[in-house]
Amino acid sequence: MRIRFFIFLLMSFAPHAFADNTTPQLEKASAYFRLSGMESMYTDKEKVNAMLEGMMNELKQAAAQRMTPAQNQELNRRLAGIMPSVNQVVIDYFARMQPEMIQLLANTYTEEELDALIKFYSSPEGKKIVSKSLTVVRGMTDITQQHSQLLSHEIYTTIISHIQAVMSGKMQ
Repeated sequence: MRIRFFIFLLMSFAPHAFADNTTPQLEKASAYFRLSGMESMYTDKEKVNAMLEGMMNELKQAAAQRMTPAQNQELNRRLAGIMPSVNQVVIDYFARMQPEMIQLLANTYTEEELDALIKFYSSPEGKKIVSKSLTVVRGMTDITQQHSQLLSHEIYTTIISHIQAVMSGKMQ
């Protein structure tokens, strides 16, 4: 009796297990993800390295303020040694996130919008934009790093001035 019940369960769920859950919307979202360069931002080692370099530079700057020059040199040596492993961890992690990202695109854009995006990113102009995206990302990362300390200082100053105003009874 148990065997029959088990076979019945398997047969009941088999069509669902082997069903193709892709829809035209998901297929188009996946195509847009690939053509727009989003996929390569998460799978191309050079692009992942560029992203990680920005993060590592921020960490190094923060750490350098608390370290001796010898410690800083040792940190840089160790970080250089682990970067290939970190790069692979990021690529593997993003691979697990990709279905969610594609689902987000499918949920956000209509089929008509996805068709228009696919058409654009398949055009010579769209391909040029994708080829320049790494340069843009690196440039924006550099700009952000250059301004991050100043921005942090301005945020800190603003918060402190509001705290002081509250403490002194001067509310705005």
